[in-house]
Amino acid sequence: MKQTLTIVLCCLAIAMAAQPINSDEVNYIFSFEDTKSEPIQNQEIVAQNLKETTEIHTKFTTEKGKVTFILKRGETYQIKYFDESFDAQIPTTGTSFVTKKIVYESKIKIENKTASDTIIFAKKPTAPTETEALFQLILKDKDGGLCKNLTVWMVQPKIGKTYQATTDDKGVAIFLLPIDYDYIVNFEHDANYKTITVPKMPHLRFRKGFTYTSNYMDIAETERNDTIFKMFRFRKNRP
Repeated sequence: MKQTLTIVLCCLAIAMAAQPINSDEVNYIFSFEDTKSEPIQNQEIVAQNLKETTEIHTKFTTEKGKVTFILKRGETYQIKYFDESFDAQIPTTGTSFVTKKIVYESKIKIENKTASDTIIFAKKPTAPTETEALFQLILKDKDGGLCKNLTVWMVQPKIGKTYQATTDDKGVAIFLLPIDYDYIVNFEHDANYKTITVPKMPHLRFRKGFTYTSNYMDIAETERNDTIFKMFRFRKNRP
């Protein structure tokens, strides 16, 4: 009886874990590798809804060459990667997880699009300069709580610089940023999350705050051939 109860509870736990975020959404997981079966890391992948063209998802592949998008059922998305693209039609019913392996055979050199000089603010900057603004980024979660100990990257592609800081106990990350540039706000699992403009003003001090809501889930996975079995836990922004 005890063994039967254990099996029932395990099956119930798996069934609960397999539920999609919303019933009309699917977790679409792409796996990118080269012809030597090596994962293709840190590359930008874009998923765009062909009907609702304003729905665009952009993420970077992980160390395992994987990227996960949460896409709407019944829609068709164009998946763009490197110099190629294809259309992916999302099923209207069935499993909440869809997986696809992509072997990239092109001989062109793949650029590391995330590579740049990274400046890490181990100590908080305290004053602006004539050419750099003192910028405070304030982050809260969807429940109004403070996002503590969250690493944030401010990326400026034109000058090839990335500025890194971590939020404190008040949810504040402080940067010293060159003025008169647009910066892309990146998080560990959410690239191109937001763009912030630093005005061209000497000795500028300013702050901005917004709610950070991530679709990322901490997924534990075991692979067998083309099937991925998953148990996942929602990642919390707060420790």
